[in-house]
Amino acid sequence: MTKEKPCEKGMSKVNWITVDRPGYFGKNREVQEKLWDEKYGIGNWRLACQTPQGIVLTYDGVIQEYIEGYAEYFRLHPDEAKQITESFAYAYDKELVTKEDAFDPYALYQKPGKANQFHHVAFNIALERVLKSPFKGSEPIKVRAGKPETPIEKWPAGWKWHPGRIPCVHPETITNREFPNQWWEKDSIEDFYQSNKVLQIKG
Repeated sequence: MTKEKPCEKGMSKVNWITVDRPGYFGKNREVQEKLWDEKYGIGNWRLACQTPQGIVLTYDGVIQEYIEGYAEYFRLHPDEAKQITESFAYAYDKELVTKEDAFDPYALYQKPGKANQFHHVAFNIALERVLKSPFKGSEPIKVRAGKPETPIEKWPAGWKWHPGRIPCVHPETITNREFPNQWWEKDSIEDFYQSNKVLQIKG
């Protein structure tokens, strides 16, 4: 199955029309995408982010928002940046990946049976490429939210830096929405992604 990436560099000639704001998928992404394939046809829909100002960002734009958020956070918390880069080799999200893939926004994009994982890529790029703080450790760190029902001592080592705790540098571009069982903080980079997420179809 081939789908158009939700972010393409440059301007698209296709007229995309916003038809829904699906919000957070969790484990239901592939089921929902199959339904959209059946309803609209493969290649005739995409996911994007639309701000209250009407600006539409596709995948690369979302990645950039995450990079900016992480970069600004670590500019304001240099001790934490040093702690991470001195102690670890790179960050990953749900599944362990190679360092090369940990810097590639499309390494885990739209892979069947896998969650879309990309915040760790923004984390890595912000530290090593934007802030010029190379990783010097030998072991990677898992940057992911801990499950509420799990004791904090069993949470991933990098839970403190999951995207739901990192402020968005452009909070005015976040649509005001609330979700059941919301695990991210308001005005975080994750809030930007989930609250602005839209379904678009070809016009």
